[in-house]
Amino acid sequence: MSFWLSVIARWIHNVALSLWLGGVIAIGALSAPAAFNITRHHPAFAGNLALQNDIAGAIIGVAFRHFNTLCIVSGILMLLASAGLFRLSQEPRARRLTAISAVAVVILTGLAVYLQYGLFPVIDDAKLQQHWPLFDRLHHLYVALTNMQMPLLLVVAWVVALRDTARTSPASSISSN
Repeated sequence: MSFWLSVIARWIHNVALSLWLGGVIAIGALSAPAAFNITRHHPAFAGNLALQNDIAGAIIGVAFRHFNTLCIVSGILMLLASAGLFRLSQEPRARRLTAISAVAVVILTGLAVYLQYGLFPVIDDAKLQQHWPLFDRLHHLYVALTNMQMPLLLVVAWVVALRDTARTSPASSISSN
């Protein structure tokens, strides 16, 4: 029974991690540039940079709102899966790596909550008030914090890979001899 619980927990963790990591790439590297490219070259928006930015920004803003919610749900699922794996594991190395991964996921989930419920409303308010210097600063902060997710997610992926190969790694076979 614990074998299948471990498989299910790993599967949930890996799917949630994949959605989060893939979403950062899909929105940041693909969707955002595409939205701005389309508005720049569409005849209906020709010559109106403010309108181009407003429409592309609105599209990407909605995408990020949905994505932040996905990140929060993914983070919760990853933490629940990690808690289950921690309890099921008997190996100290695997438990340590699970704990390290969980700490990074707590940071990432906290970041997603802040982006969604702390920073996004303030950005929206600055835009509504047409306080452009504040909007610009907050937008750059949002981009910087969003960009921080990628390296942290890659650390989680690396630590999980180390954890999941703990039994088969050269270090574990040396120490068991």
